Amino acid sequence: MYDRLLGRAPRSAVCASLLALLALLPCTGCGSSSEGVRAAVQGKVTLDGKPLEAAAIVFHCGQGEGKITAFGLVENGSFEIAAEEGPLVGKARVEFQPKPIDQATFEEELDKTTSRRRSRPKLTVVDIPLQYGPESTLTAHVTEDGENTFDFALETRR
Repeated sequence: MYDRLLGRAPRSAVCASLLALLALLPCTGCGSSSEGVRAAVQGKVTLDGKPLEAAAIVFHCGQGEGKITAFGLVENGSFEIAAEEGPLVGKARVEFQPKPIDQATFEEELDKTTSRRRSRPKLTVVDIPLQYGPESTLTAHVTEDGENTFDFALETRR
């Protein structure tokens, strides 16, 4: 009754609040930002048994509108994404997209071919099978303290 007269919360409410705060303590060290802990990833990618020449690899982490995406490039069958830009620790859906061609490379190749007139620019554009695109079911389990090396063997449906 003394607590109610002075405007203080009853002891049961204080105890419940302390217990709730204690339950949240294990989460306070879970990364440097509110999004979670990111990790470095690396690996190899083949298409029909041969190293994938050029593509983009995308890791989708989380669910809903706030999901986090990590993006890297596959070149000559290998990819590597640093921890600062890497996917969140946990399960991630992985997809592959054709590697974007930058304007400077395109113009350089175009300039080379205009002098020869009949030849076309030699740009590496790899067709990624649709099953590995936005509807991909490939996954990777990213760990905070593991190697996070993922190898993907893509196959063209015949």
